[in-house]
Amino acid sequence: MEVKPESRYRFLSIREYPKITEYITRFDTEATRVNSIAILIGLLTGLVIGVYDRTLQYSNTLFGMQQGFSLHEFPYYYVILMPALGGLLVGLISHYLIKTKYGVEGLIETVTLRGARIKLRDSFLEVFTSIITISSGGALGKEAPGVLAGAGTGALVGRIMKSPERQLQTLLGCGAAGGIAAAFSAPLAGVVFVVEVIYGELETRTFIPIVISSVFATLVSSTLFGIKPIQISPYQLVSPYKELGLYLILGLLAGLSLHS
Repeated sequence: MEVKPESRYRFLSIREYPKITEYITRFDTEATRVNSIAILIGLLTGLVIGVYDRTLQYSNTLFGMQQGFSLHEFPYYYVILMPALGGLLVGLISHYLIKTKYGVEGLIETVTLRGARIKLRDSFLEVFTSIITISSGGALGKEAPGVLAGAGTGALVGRIMKSPERQLQTLLGCGAAGGIAAAFSAPLAGVVFVVEVIYGELETRTFIPIVISSVFATLVSSTLFGIKPIQISPYQLVSPYKELGLYLILGLLAGLSLHS
């Protein structure tokens, strides 16, 4: 039987394989799609936090605040001038460029009341100002910027894929968890933070993608950028009874201050 040349290399449609079509349809669910997007968000968030960490190191060098230096090694005017300069730059950017300030509190409000729709320009500008603040000696850590950078990444992916509001809330949480996990190489911390602080409740539909995103974000940041967990210095009680009593008083005062 003669075979026509044009049919010899014909590509069959996937519809001509009913078993494959049935297999794909069985696993093509909302949970599968969200988990797949969570992997992507985790990878991207790990890259974003890695770039943030490297930029912070270069900025520290620019401001002369390299890690390991003691403040006693700087002249007194330098210690006063650098934070003032950093504060001035952050103030100008915040006043003229940032229209909506988020932070962790604003992010919680956005997820709860505004359908997880954040202004990406403002969120990433806020992350950028955190680099200036930390590098110039300001009192700020990487927690809030990491959360905001990750949330912005998750919201950006959700916006590109035109995700519905309920799914967008999950994707934003995936990014926020990935941000914490990548910044400190602590995936469990990212999961607990988002579940307890951002969502305030534990649901299966959000928990699994958050875990996935945190793991992949940590994998990228630790493998490609060498971000390691926080090293806690060893400490021993010098006078157990005296110090424990002071810690008890400190805890009571802290609780009273929060209550008031």
